[in-house]
Amino acid sequence: RELKASMSLLNLKFEKILGMGGEGVAALFSATTKKKASGKAAEKELFVAKVPINWDPQYKEDLAKERRITARFEGSLHIVQLRHAQAKRRIKFEKGLAKKLVLLEYLGGGTLGHVLRKASDKRMRFPSRVLWIIFDCLIKGLIGLRFPPKRYHKNHDRFDTHNLWAEHHVHFDLDTTNIFLGEIGQTYQGLPNDDHRLFPIAKIADLGVMTHVTPELRASPSSLWWLRTDGKLQHYAPEQFTEEWDFVDQLPDPNVHKTAGKFSWKTNLYQVALIMVALITGFLPQYPPVPKFKTLPAPFFRVATKGKKKPQRSGYTYGSYFLGEPENAPAKGKKWHHVDPDLRNLVAHCMFDQPDKRPSMEELYFYIQGKLK
Repeated sequence: RELKASMSLLNLKFEKILGMGGEGVAALFSATTKKKASGKAAEKELFVAKVPINWDPQYKEDLAKERRITARFEGSLHIVQLRHAQAKRRIKFEKGLAKKLVLLEYLGGGTLGHVLRKASDKRMRFPSRVLWIIFDCLIKGLIGLRFPPKRYHKNHDRFDTHNLWAEHHVHFDLDTTNIFLGEIGQTYQGLPNDDHRLFPIAKIADLGVMTHVTPELRASPSSLWWLRTDGKLQHYAPEQFTEEWDFVDQLPDPNVHKTAGKFSWKTNLYQVALIMVALITGFLPQYPPVPKFKTLPAPFFRVATKGKKKPQRSGYTYGSYFLGEPENAPAKGKKWHHVDPDLRNLVAHCMFDQPDKRPSMEELYFYIQGKLK
């Protein structure tokens, strides 16, 4: 009631409750622009307000952190935006109210998790083309996280191949419930209209747990060990749970430990791969995860190889179980053969135990663009 009253003073109309938890609520509000003299109909702008219920100091601090972090990625089309930062007219709030809530753009398609549950209930499968489109959106979201448009460029899809040590913003909570979908036919500034005729745009959301991994953080034993528990247990990355930690005294030795504590954008990539696994299989990712040594074809590998030998990468991957086998494999191994084998192979590459063995951002981007042509 307090929120509705405060927003109504600004001529903002309450529409409905979108979700509620133990500490906060997400509500949909609208602002209607005045009818223009040209005769065009008034436009209705929708946005989401996230606000604490019991004004718990910690939750208020978490909201402030989410607002501050989300603002870094203004202009990235595949990351949910702060509403006041992208509206045609900036909505100005009372000082007290502005500190209590987070205003975000509204995406009418709900979460990817909701769509996945509906598909599973109806025993529907995602076509390979749709899976490639979703994967493309998620990878572009990772590009936006690593190269914030405000700092690096105006085009969210670009990345600087000469600046491979850009920023490492690690989300730690990437799963289907934190990927929001637009609506088919919805257009966005800077995005070709035909990009999402088959499936709506997917955007990364809920940046409150995100950590900017800096050299100073890597040098802090307490900070590095604390990151092992960020996120959801079933979606931990190998950098968090690898048994290498059993042999770490304070800080991992990069010359000895190939996985422990190597938090980077490739940690995000592993969690994106878990999202793709759920879409491919219709089930939550394997838990506990079981690695298996595999030598996988690497058609995306951009370094020329000598002779006719096809490029390959070998190592322990947590994605071997959905790869299937050759044509003489038992029926059980062919459960997901309706999905493009190149897609399953690429996802398995993104799930290598060692981050350095996972594909580069350049390899992912150009390979997926080729698949979507």
